[in-house]
Amino acid sequence: MTKFEEDLNRKMDLKEVPMYFTQSGCSLTKKTYIETNWVFDTYKNWRSDEEFQELKKHCEKLENENSFMRDERTTFDSNGTAVEPIIQQQSLPVVPECVGKTVEILKKKPESSWSKLYEALGEEGVTWLNEFQHNDERFGFGGLNSKLIVLFHLAINGYQVEKPQLFYLKNKLTGLYLYRLDKVDFREQDYCKDRDDKPLDYCLFTQAEIDSMETGSYEQIEVVK
Repeated sequence: MTKFEEDLNRKMDLKEVPMYFTQSGCSLTKKTYIETNWVFDTYKNWRSDEEFQELKKHCEKLENENSFMRDERTTFDSNGTAVEPIIQQQSLPVVPECVGKTVEILKKKPESSWSKLYEALGEEGVTWLNEFQHNDERFGFGGLNSKLIVLFHLAINGYQVEKPQLFYLKNKLTGLYLYRLDKVDFREQDYCKDRDDKPLDYCLFTQAEIDSMETGSYEQIEVVK
């Protein structure tokens, strides 16, 4: 006897099932019928508690397997249940400012000529591209096309611009710090930090800026990041 029959018989014993009787002619034989519509309405989505729990467990198992079994990093707990892997997000490549500038040119004008891109890259940018290709076997090494592939890769997948090392310039004779009023006008003062001990932007210089200046009498003091 199926679980369905067991459940139906139980309801009949409890007189929960609507029924009707028929009698043909003068026959004394009566036939008992269960209301068909009631059966359809009651059992159209019927599952026994046991079957429902078994089906639920089976579905959960399949869902768990489908979600994680394809991932080689999947691990399982003590109950054999797949545990979602923790995917560590890779950090974006750190590029010099000149490379970031070149990538932005390429994003705005993908048809840009190599001569224009090379001008934006400069020697520093080309050197960085060579090192990047050398360290990442996906892009090969050397060749103009492979360098363009790297630039397009950065344009599509993202990057972060390297923050250059900054320096204070302290006069060895006066002990004062150099600061800029504008691009051509420089002065000195006896402090280079604000009240919160944070560096003052106008007292900071990059190595490239220092190399372009005559700073023979100044000591370079590295700003701690």
